[in-house]
Amino acid sequence: MSNQSAGSSLTEYFSDEDYDEDDEDIDEKELHKILNSMEEKVGRTSLSFYQSLRRSDGDGDAGGSIKHANRKRSNQIARELSDMVTYVQAIKFRGLNPLSPRSSVKHAGGAGSAGRHVTDTSAPASSFESSESSDIAQSQSATPRARCLNAPAVHHPCYRCSSINEAMGRKICRKHPLALIAHTETQLVRTYPAGLRIDSSNFDPVTFWSCGVQLVALNYQTEDAAMAVNAAMFEGHGCAGYVRKPHVMWDPGHIAYRRFNPMDKEFDGIHAAHLTLAVISGQYVAENVYSFYNAFVEVEILGVPADCKKIRTKVARRNALNPVWNETFNFKINFPELAFVRFEIYDADTNYMLSQRVIPLHCLRPGYRHVRLRSPTNQPLNMASLLIFSRCSEESAGESWRGDAEPGSPRQRRRIHFLVVYAVARHEPYSILKVTQDTTANEAIAQCLSKGGVCRSARGSYVLVEEVASRAPTQRVLGPHERVLRAATARPAARLLLKRVGDDPSSRAWLTSIR
Repeated sequence: MSNQSAGSSLTEYFSDEDYDEDDEDIDEKELHKILNSMEEKVGRTSLSFYQSLRRSDGDGDAGGSIKHANRKRSNQIARELSDMVTYVQAIKFRGLNPLSPRSSVKHAGGAGSAGRHVTDTSAPASSFESSESSDIAQSQSATPRARCLNAPAVHHPCYRCSSINEAMGRKICRKHPLALIAHTETQLVRTYPAGLRIDSSNFDPVTFWSCGVQLVALNYQTEDAAMAVNAAMFEGHGCAGYVRKPHVMWDPGHIAYRRFNPMDKEFDGIHAAHLTLAVISGQYVAENVYSFYNAFVEVEILGVPADCKKIRTKVARRNALNPVWNETFNFKINFPELAFVRFEIYDADTNYMLSQRVIPLHCLRPGYRHVRLRSPTNQPLNMASLLIFSRCSEESAGESWRGDAEPGSPRQRRRIHFLVVYAVARHEPYSILKVTQDTTANEAIAQCLSKGGVCRSARGSYVLVEEVASRAPTQRVLGPHERVLRAATARPAARLLLKRVGDDPSSRAWLTSIR
């Protein structure tokens, strides 16, 4: 309805010509009819007219308000402060990146691929592996080509962060640990507790740290064992807010780069550690030391699944003031860079935790030390401590020796070194052997056959060949009793290969020509 019709209707019902003092005698029913008709005709018209006016006024002021808001917002941003902020873009987790640089060295291939890393660009091996976004997937499908293993993942910006819940994260860590470590080298990943934890409990963060997950969210309102481990992780680095990953997860120069699987029982290329720990005595191990607790200590190693172990001492009867245990334990830690030692003092009758403390292995100082204990909620306790003796030494081939060793001493000869031998297994370009200065070629061949799944009785059919890459490659067969470590260090440009010698005349002639 137009504005003129609205005005005419108003004049029709409110004009002075129809007004009369005798209208007071109008019947009440007729008055209600007139008012209702006026409401239907005038009310709707005036409402639409008012809305149209408000809309026109709003359109006129919108441009000015937006300009004013933009000008005000731009004036409130300080460039110096903005440059100090690290912005992270949250994105949906669409799967692991199958095209991460140097995704894996474990692949199917023969001896011809020895010495080089090959990336499998076929279809993803599981439902977790997919493209990061739809536009990236379209661009990759439009121009399919082989990726260079040393090229950076430019299609994966480092400022993007994807979140996965606890259940999904555990499944990926269990089934695809190598792919997850490769994925987290170029992308931030965050994991958080499952929604079924209605009691706000927490999970073990070491499981996700060992697979390269950078952000592990916990329920901070619950001070439990997981929170104590999380606090110890950052306390060991001065509470800086971040901790650098172990070198094996990001350093291409590491011998076990792209080969570390935290779910394995042993790790090639990583030196294991032997921890000797003696729990001697305690002082004020409970908040109420005048209670007659039957206290015992539980020593637990937290880390990768192969390192998790728990041992307890004997019970000190009715003594929480100065109990004495004086017991010694030995632990083998396969991955020391991500291992924690937790001391827990319990009451044997009620199984109630009296005090505890979590310390990273690299922060455990050798010798006799007093470990300051904390409450079960990880709060400091006055005068509560534990007297211990600790010694952590690198893995050796024989008996561990104390004290510094001179070059050429028995301990120096027993020290374990890592040796790379090519063409050992078909699914790997090279294998890593644990050798000492006294390891001979025959012993190295036996290790190679064990890793390749070949019976050791066939050791006489294999030889170790030293090859120097050049325009005309030169080869030399190592003698059965020749020390392989000395041969490998004498010529750094050379590499060792495992060759099988057949009974045919050509194989015998080749072996005779290079000897």
